[in-house]
Amino acid sequence: TIKGAIFRSDHPEPLPYKGQQSAPHGTTVADIILTLAPRVKLFSADVFGTQGGCEVANVIRAMHYCVDVWQCKIVNLSLGVPEHRLQQLAKRLQLLRAVEEAYSKDVLVFAAAHNEHPLTRSYPAVFSPPLFSVDKGLFDNPLDFSYRPHESIEFQAHARGYVGPFAREPATSWATPHLAGIAARLLSLKPDLKPFELKTLLYWIFRAKDQSMTQVKVSEQT
Repeated sequence: TIKGAIFRSDHPEPLPYKGQQSAPHGTTVADIILTLAPRVKLFSADVFGTQGGCEVANVIRAMHYCVDVWQCKIVNLSLGVPEHRLQQLAKRLQLLRAVEEAYSKDVLVFAAAHNEHPLTRSYPAVFSPPLFSVDKGLFDNPLDFSYRPHESIEFQAHARGYVGPFAREPATSWATPHLAGIAARLLSLKPDLKPFELKTLLYWIFRAKDQSMTQVKVSEQT
């Protein structure tokens, strides 16, 4: 059973969730997380509606609800607002404060880079220090990822889903829940990890594997 709520800009309070996503996008994201971390307790914050988009204020409301009401340890944001659509400094700061508030409460926020990154940058992924910014990549093993800071984006994860009409098309929306699912598995071993500790752990896991692969290649050449 997945608990959830529907967030609409024309309603001050969240509407009841009836178990049906407003678009296939959320179903693919949920399936990726449950595939990698089947024992998670999943909540659905539906912010898109029938229009396939939402206002920044709606995302902020949903984030506060995830942190304060549901008390989620991980928040997956497979969405982004391009820079040219978030020119208002006040809204940008409000979004940053929501991310920083989650960070201060030891909540791990994963945000998708724009699919055309770095040609197009988007928020909140560019707020990389207090959150996990994720770009798309293709890996043989969906549990693999890479740490390669590039234009404020730190991580790459597997960018294909498993169900849904667009799941096979590589996208940052699918990469982000892959990394979130990996983080959930690590948290199941040590639930009190803070965001910066989890980010450091992911970095060292990638570094150790990268060095191991380099040694294998050198051995093959010799």
